[in-house]
Amino acid sequence: MGVTRGSDEEFIAFVSSSSPGLLRLAWMLSGSESTAEEMVQDALSRVYPRWQSVSASAPLAYARRVLINVNIDRIRARSREGVTVHGAVPERGAVSSVVEDRDHVVRMLQILPPRERQVVVLRCYVGLPEREVADLLGISLGNVKAAGSRGLSKLRGHLKKVEARS
Repeated sequence: MGVTRGSDEEFIAFVSSSSPGLLRLAWMLSGSESTAEEMVQDALSRVYPRWQSVSASAPLAYARRVLINVNIDRIRARSREGVTVHGAVPERGAVSSVVEDRDHVVRMLQILPPRERQVVVLRCYVGLPEREVADLLGISLGNVKAAGSRGLSKLRGHLKKVEARS
């Protein structure tokens, strides 16, 4: 089954409309703008060959799932390479701009393990229901609830520590 000119045009329209949201999701998951761009490119390149079968169902949900798989692959590769993350979460974010606030949130998300980060981002930032997050990540509803609760608790604890220091 080949990709037709009409489906190419549909895919281009899909890329144009969904890329900003996918890029934000990738940025929240990775904590890096350049890594997020690479992740989205990789995910969309994996979606394209399956576009005809995906486009009829739920292309955005499929693209999100592929993006999460790309992130998992990235984390696994990084752990095999022995690369460590440098830099610390800032003590206190500046409230002077929305960009700095977003950057602070992304940096704080880096303190969470990958699964908790995925759940928190998909639930709280993307706004997906628990059932959809469970399906997207291939885990049980209970695991979504537990990971989300643990992740938010860690973020709250971190904020309390930061506030206590200032």
